[in-house]
Amino acid sequence: MEDFGDVVDRFAEAIGSMKFFLVVIFFIAQFSAYFSWTNIGLWISVNGADFLLSIDATGFGVLFGVIVVSALLTLLITSGSGLWAILAPIFVPMLMQVGFHPAAIQMAYRIGDGSTSMITPLMPYMIVILGFMREWDKDKKLGHLISNTLPYAIAVFVTQTLVFLGFYYLDIPLGPGIGFHLE
Repeated sequence: MEDFGDVVDRFAEAIGSMKFFLVVIFFIAQFSAYFSWTNIGLWISVNGADFLLSIDATGFGVLFGVIVVSALLTLLITSGSGLWAILAPIFVPMLMQVGFHPAAIQMAYRIGDGSTSMITPLMPYMIVILGFMREWDKDKKLGHLISNTLPYAIAVFVTQTLVFLGFYYLDIPLGPGIGFHLE
């Protein structure tokens, strides 16, 4: 049986494993603070909306762009709420000016985020999963884990995008009284 000092050591080890996550959150917080201080998010959203309207980009392709951008950025910023905190001040006002409902914008973001979050090497739980894999095969490395998970990420991306596309073209509500476009 372990004594109290061992329990404290185990807690310290568990907290120590979060140091990389805390560093990422620190930089996200700095980025968010600079965004609000400079108002660059507002500038990007207004000019982005003007650009989208000037090229008449108001259809599903715009939402697909949100899916792709969030899928790619999730490979670099693993915190779903942190990434949404960065992207929402840009995407939501910009796409609302184009006519999309915030629920549709967030759904597009969640599809992109959810599909690639399982393959990013920066995911905090990647090491835990790799540890479980190594219990069965000591030779497994991070590349094995990502290559085994990649087909699932692609399947999730394609399937959820197709379902989203179906909802869009069949005009199925996203929730009670919530459609893709603002009324």
